[in-house]
Amino acid sequence: MTTRRAGGSDTLFDFRQLPSANMLIDQDKIIRFLSATLQKGTVPHALLFTGMEGVGKGNAAMAYAMACNCLGSAEPTAVLQAAVPSHGEGGYESAVIPCGACKPCRKILSGQHPDIIYVKPSARVIKIAQIRELCRCLAVKPYEARVRTVIVSDADRLNAEAGNALLKLLEEPPAQTILILTALQASDLLSTIVSRCQQIRFHPISVSSLLPMLVETFGLDKDDARIVAQMAGGSLSKARKMCETEWLSFRRRLLQEISALSDRSISQRLAFAERICGTKEMLTDVLEICQTWFRDLIVFPEAPDMVINKDMTNLMTVISPKWSPASLHTIIKAVGSAQRRIQANANVRLVMDTLMLQMAGV
Repeated sequence: MTTRRAGGSDTLFDFRQLPSANMLIDQDKIIRFLSATLQKGTVPHALLFTGMEGVGKGNAAMAYAMACNCLGSAEPTAVLQAAVPSHGEGGYESAVIPCGACKPCRKILSGQHPDIIYVKPSARVIKIAQIRELCRCLAVKPYEARVRTVIVSDADRLNAEAGNALLKLLEEPPAQTILILTALQASDLLSTIVSRCQQIRFHPISVSSLLPMLVETFGLDKDDARIVAQMAGGSLSKARKMCETEWLSFRRRLLQEISALSDRSISQRLAFAERICGTKEMLTDVLEICQTWFRDLIVFPEAPDMVINKDMTNLMTVISPKWSPASLHTIIKAVGSAQRRIQANANVRLVMDTLMLQMAGV
């Protein structure tokens, strides 16, 4: 089931897998705001966390559910003092986060708490049946939680019926219950749903914050860590995926292949496009890598220190003089067009065939 009480091997979020004891990176204002609602006893009945994938929306939802029910402090709303950077002094100030050691915290971490309920897309959408099941769960009092928590992941995938059903739930929220919705952006939700939630916007994680984590946790050298941090676009989950796969070596091979396209026959270029299409899950990465490469070729002659693919500067030295800035700008636009066409479900093979010929200067 995709609407369920916590439990099972598909638990969405587990703090034990996080690389940082602070749980959230570069989201200090959000931690302070959520802490203030607990300290003041002003917990809202509904929250909407928006922002790109991999910035901590799910982790924040889990942390808030734990903090609302944590017994790690004598004060029910003052759970634990956490290390959150303070302004200007490089020190720390208080923030309420769960202790992770009391019985409710342990239950939530292990996915065994009966009052933490998840709703996530089934076959790409959240369906009306899932919201009806949720309503049945909420019709009874919480089993043991002070604040029962419903986490609706990817709420922007609610279909029309499910969205209207959830709206009714938000209009008449059950007692002792908070609903936390996560989405990429509020504009993808019904405006009436957004208006009934306290909206919190998560920001991309900075390169400077990702760098030490990539070096310390994944053992990357500083040059590779900087490449991953810049290419991750502010997403911790994307950076982690890059580190846990052969992404760096894949990128190097791809750039060498792209740089040699102009010396290949048309049939070889089309064969290369076919190979790329054969790894559809990597297609997004391929196009992003291509964009940074041609951007680097523009930047390299005037500002070599500003390139992203620093480990490929020897190749840039050879390739860059062969291209005019106008031609490189044209290719970057072509890559962007290919990304948009693929997102619009255009014929992937045709799009990539055309793009590879453009990259070769045909």
